[in-house]
Formats: sequence, structure tokens, C-alpha cells
Amino acid sequence: MSDPSMTPLYSLVTFGRNDDYNPDFLYRLQTMLNFNARALEKIGRLGDVEFVVVDWGSEVPFREALALEASAAAATSFLEVSPETVAQVSNGPNGMHTTRAVNTGVRRARGRFVGFQGADLLTTNASWRALLGALENPHEDFPALSRSVLQIPRRIVPWSFVARQPDPDQWERWLLTCSQVTPIPTRSFFPAAGGGMGVIILHRDLWRDTNALEETFAGWGQSDIDLVLRVTAHHPWIDAGTYGAVSYKMEHAPHGLRGRLFSGERKTIAVNPHWITTSLAARFADWGLPHLVLEAKKAHPRAEFGDDTPARQMRDHIGKPDDLTIDRKVKRHVRAALGRARKEMYAEAELEILHVLSWFGLHRFPMTYLEIGLRHHFYVRAVCKACPSVDIYVLESEEKNRDGVIQKAVEICLHLLWKWGHKGYFRASAGNVRTNFERLKHSFIGPFELETVALNLEEPEDVNLLLPALQSVVDGGLLAIYASRNDLLNTALQTHDVLLTEAHIMRGHSGRTAFLFVDRKGRIYPKGKIFRDARFRLLRIPMATRLGLRAMKLRRRIRKLFGGRKIFN
Repeated sequence: MSDPSMTPLYSLVTFGRNDDYNPDFLYRLQTMLNFNARALEKIGRLGDVEFVVVDWGSEVPFREALALEASAAAATSFLEVSPETVAQVSNGPNGMHTTRAVNTGVRRARGRFVGFQGADLLTTNASWRALLGALENPHEDFPALSRSVLQIPRRIVPWSFVARQPDPDQWERWLLTCSQVTPIPTRSFFPAAGGGMGVIILHRDLWRDTNALEETFAGWGQSDIDLVLRVTAHHPWIDAGTYGAVSYKMEHAPHGLRGRLFSGERKTIAVNPHWITTSLAARFADWGLPHLVLEAKKAHPRAEFGDDTPARQMRDHIGKPDDLTIDRKVKRHVRAALGRARKEMYAEAELEILHVLSWFGLHRFPMTYLEIGLRHHFYVRAVCKACPSVDIYVLESEEKNRDGVIQKAVEICLHLLWKWGHKGYFRASAGNVRTNFERLKHSFIGPFELETVALNLEEPEDVNLLLPALQSVVDGGLLAIYASRNDLLNTALQTHDVLLTEAHIMRGHSGRTAFLFVDRKGRIYPKGKIFRDARFRLLRIPMATRLGLRAMKLRRRIRKLFGGRKIFN
């Protein structure tokens, strides 16, 4: 808030501790504050909202560790609870008393309406405009918001996108193009009871009537459900989605620290019990540590988002392995991506492309993938399964014929993407590949930058696409080339040999593939494994695997002859 004497329309409360949680908590909190403040500034409502961050026992305070933009620094207030105080008032595991931390912020928030959320939820400028408009001028057909629970639903942003730790501009582009295909979670999602929602908002007077969150809940979960059930026994609840407001939560790592804290030997987070009460007020009348005098402190804005702070230290390490190693994880992924189609993929060049694309997707989490000269859906499937949030663009050379044969791109779009769990953007074009490439370039949302490109060289004229494709790949990106003939690949690399100085080239063992890792900063990437014209050897398909596939095919034929009965164990 620019003027501390003014009462804001809305206060958003969150909490946390600078203890390397998960371990990207600083990035999540920093991105949430920067993104939301930037969105409010765009619609001219930054002065109507304050962000209250409860710093629960950090040795190094958040305001010194976060790289906040000027707008976020102006709108954010930090309430710092010392580690000594936390040790006295926290009876929760690991010293984190979630409900007491939230109540500390709610009690001291200055807004007419006060909401609380996790530290990793983003709200677009359109949702902010809808929410603030509803709080300022509630619709006459709805109950008075001052005596209601307003719940903002949330959608989950895939981990494969969050792991890249995008900056606010990249977040804005992704949410602009992909928000409609990001699914609403179904597990542990109880909107009627307030569970799994993004933000829960009450009028400041109603917070006082309810005594805020039940502070006997010291662990994780159920506190939001308890609050909503207590309030809705006396007052209605309203879904803010009817006003057009929605929030986006960053998914946690599938096997990250957070999951291990709930189970196993390292279990340090207890799950709160379930219960329902019809009493409006919680048990603790002295909620939110009223005896403490906490001064709202401000952070010093950083001149540029992305300074060398702890919130950014993980970014240079996530998804950047030291060497390109086709390990068991990659092989399992290729087998899973191919599924029953493994018997069709005996070509060694095809497997080389699949393995490298899978390696890149599993380790680098690319944001964009372009396939030029679509031959089948296996490459797209391998990248999509490795990185569900990737934006997919395919250029198919063949158009639909008069017999009504379905194009490969149409089949991918209509029948396969949903099976693969794709949550990103998809665009397809058929016809002249060079023309469609230029059309894509001019119609691209944001800068025309690609991280992964698969180029299929079927005819000699396709060689002309090599240089434009390479120029569109960002630094650290991958251009994978598949050629129908060995001489075609050699001609392509020899023709552009002088112009390929900005890429490290790896040639596949089959002689029909090449992998160009773009390097415009003079680095060796991946470290110690990329050499110009190096021989890249992938393991051939073992003879035992070939025989096993043939035996499987033979058993299926025999089973058909016997009416589908299983005659072999």
C-alpha cells in the first residue's frame, strides 16, 4: 500500500518460513507476490489490495531473501515472528503452526475483506478485476458478501512447468494460452465444504465473529473445511467462479520433500482430524497471538527481477544434468511412451530420436516443442508424456485427401492428447511445410522461441528448413534431425557447416540422425559429452527383446486360433 493510513478493499494473507522447504518455496512466494502485484498494477487496482506475509520464525527474513519488483514491494507487508516466539507458541510438528500463523496475519490485516491462501497461488489480471469488482459492488441477486464465505476455485499448474521456475512474463503467457485445459483437481477437492479451494475470503467483521481458524489444528489440513462448515451453518457460501475469479496453484514435485514429510521415517507433518461443529466461533477467543506487537515491515525492491538471491539459486541446477546419459529412467519412459507399438519401432534411427527427445523432456522440461514434417505420433507422445505442460506445434506436409483419410495431426489433437495427459498448448498445420513455418513464426504468441525442434528430412528441398529451425531454437535448446537417407543428412550438415558454429553436433550411430544443442554462450552442453561430429552410440535393441516381442506376437495369434482362451502361463 502506498498510503498506510488508507483502508484497502482486500487483504491477502499467506505465511511460511525461509527454511529451504521443498526446496523451491522462496521461488514460489517470490513469484506469487511479483505476478499478482504486476497483474493489479496493469488494471490500476494495486492500491486496493495489500499482501500480508507472516514470516514464521525465519532466521533470514523473507524481506531480505526475496527479489521483489517495485510494485510487489510496495503492496506487501511482512509480519516477522521471531524463532524464539515460534518455539514458545508452536505445538505443531517441525515448529510450523499453520492455523496460528494464518490467524496472526488475519488479525492484523487492514482490508475490508480478508482472504488467506497458500504461498504459490497466482491470479490473473482478469480474475483480479472480477474479484475486486464483486467485493466493491456485489450483485444484488446474491446474498450480502459481508455475511458470506467467498471461495475462489483453483486449478493445478503441472510440475513440469513449475520445475523450470519461469519468470512472470513466461507465467503470463502460459496461463493466457493454457488456462482452459488445466484440469481442476478431483482428489481431496470438496468445494461445498471449502476443501481444496484456492482462496477463502470473509469480511473482517465475520473473521472476528468466527475467531478465525481453529487453533487446535496444529498440523496440516482440515482447518479450511472446519472454518467453512462453522460459517455455513449460519451464513451462505458463494463460489467466486460465478464472478469470473479463479486461481492457479503450482503443483509440487511428484516425489519431492513435501510428500516425504507426510509419510515414512521422515514424517514431520501431522494431518489434522476431521470434525463438524455448528458453533460459529472457534475455541480460542485470543486467536492470532494478540499479545504480540508486530510491526509491518517492507522489503527493499530489487531493480531487476531475478537477482542472485536464494530464490533463484535452484534455477541454474533444475533440469540441467551434467551429461547426456540414456539411463534406465529414459528407457522405461520410451517403452511406456510406445506402449503396444513397440513392435513397430525396430528402426534404430527412430529409437535414437525417441531416446534423446525423452532425455531432454525428462531433464529439461521444455516449454515448447515443434515437429516439422510430422511422420507419426511417437515423437510427440514421448515429449508430451515426459513434459505434460509443453506447448506442441506440428507441421504436417500431407493434407487430407479426397478419401477422407484422417491426418496424423488431427488424430493427435482429437484422440491422443487427452490420453497422454497433455495440459499445454497445441497447434497444427498441414500443407507446404516452409509456408506453414513462416505462418507459425508470425502468429506465435510472444517471441518466436523454441526449446525443442524435431526436423524430418524426407526430400532434398527439406534441407532449406535446417537453418531457420536452428535460428528459432533458444540457447540450451535441442534440434533433433531425422533423415530418410544417410546422404541426405550428410549433405544437410555439410551445406550448413559454417553456419552451425553456434551448435554442438552429435551424430547418431545409425548415420541418419543428428542432435544439435544450441550454444550461443561458449559453453559445453551437456558438460564433457558434446563434441563436434562425435559418435553418439545408443544401445541397440537386445536380441532377447526382439525374440520376446516376436514370441508375444506368436502367442496372440495362437490365442485367436483357440477362441481367445489363454493357453500359456
